Amino acid sequence: MNRKILIISTVALAIDQITKVIATIFLKLNQSVQIIPAFFNFTLVHNEGAAWGLFSNAKIVIAIGTLIALVLIYHFIYCFK
Repeated sequence: MNRKILIISTVALAIDQITKVIATIFLKLNQSVQIIPAFFNFTLVHNEGAAWGLFSNAKIVIAIGTLIALVLIYHFIYCFK
């Protein structure tokens, strides 16, 4: 695997997880903090489903979709070298 892609992905994942922890510590659920007036706010919300709350009551569908995606990614990375 390309080392540069691995490093960038790892840094992006770390930043994502750190900002989620910070938001959970400093914000209450549905609380907004204004960053740039009338333009940019941070709001703590919880999403139980996939993007935009899709399949929020179908966790098995998300798990199966994730498994299929992982198999396809593995196939494309290691079978097409």
